[in-house]
Amino acid sequence: MTLIAESGVEVYSSIARRKTSVAEILEKVKFVINPSGKKSGVMVDLDIWEQIVGMLEDLEDAEEVKRARAVREESVPWNTAKKELNLGE
Repeated sequence: MTLIAESGVEVYSSIARRKTSVAEILEKVKFVINPSGKKSGVMVDLDIWEQIVGMLEDLEDAEEVKRARAVREESVPWNTAKKELNLGE
């Protein structure tokens, strides 16, 4: 199950295969500060980056499923499709 990622909400990371909260990930982020003292970049360990990418992929997949469910098209049961395509029963 994929949950929408919001601060403090647990999300399932398909790469790490464990639940990680966004808050836990944010604690491990390191900011790069420019000479004028402003944040100008972010550094994260590779395992954290992979968790972030996994979360983004999960969110993208969830949005795709949501869009697909919104389209009201006629569906054909798998067994009927197999028969019509001569794929056996």
